[in-house]
Amino acid sequence: MSISEKQILDSIEFLDSNRVQPTYRAVREHLGAGSNSTIKLVLQAWLKKKNEDQVLGEVGCPSSISERVDNLKAAIWRAAKDHARTELEDICAGFDEETASLAGRIDDLDILLEAAEKKVEEQSKEIAALRAKYDQVDQERTALISRVSGLESSERVLRESLAKAEQRESSLAEMLKERISPAASARKK
Repeated sequence: MSISEKQILDSIEFLDSNRVQPTYRAVREHLGAGSNSTIKLVLQAWLKKKNEDQVLGEVGCPSSISERVDNLKAAIWRAAKDHARTELEDICAGFDEETASLAGRIDDLDILLEAAEKKVEEQSKEIAALRAKYDQVDQERTALISRVSGLESSERVLRESLAKAEQRESSLAEMLKERISPAASARKK
């Protein structure tokens, strides 16, 4: 497994912060892996930087420079706070404008929704009226179908009666013919 320089540096700083002398062996044991040559390069660079920091820390600054640095830090801090406040105010103003714009859009949408609900209500009434009309027409249709069925039944009965009457008439005509024929023959003689 390859160990990165960052892992080695993190291990060195961990050991140093826990007051353990960072050595090749201590770093390797902490990481669980790593070659001496890789650890050596990072450890030497870290030791060099640490020594430079100690030397700079030992060199004291004159009090006038320290005061000047403190004044500069305070001025930078004030400027940063002022800048942050201004940016925050700008952001808040932007949010206020956006909120007002969205509130206006919501009002517009409420008006559209109200109009749509009114239209739905009107169309629902129209649908109810059409359903009532449909039901009425359907009842009339059912009544007409029943009436037509009754008329067809009556027509069938009348046709049957007519057929029987015609048959009877034909039979009576035949009978009359038969009675008239002998009497007519007797008169001719």
